Parts: sequence; structure tokens; C-alpha cells
Amino acid sequence: MLEGFVTKKILTAKPLPEDLAAAWKKLSDASIDGKTLKLTM
Repeated sequence: MLEGFVTKKILTAKPLPEDLAAAWKKLSDASIDGKTLKLTM
């Protein structure tokens, strides 16, 4: 659920640079621990 929300917000905000778009596709997990956003590839 969180990953879909974050993805939608980022992708609709403005076009992503190619390197960031490629890295985003490799993201396997996103979680929030307190005030920390943890991204796992």
C-alpha cells in the first residue's frame, strides 16, 4: 500500500531522470520506522 502511494506521488509530480527511474524499478520494499523511510533494493 505504501509503495503504491509513494510511487504515484513521485511519478505524477514531474518526469523522473532515467537513472532514478531505473533504480526505482529495482526497489523491492519501502517501510517507515519512526521518522525514517527505509528503501530496500
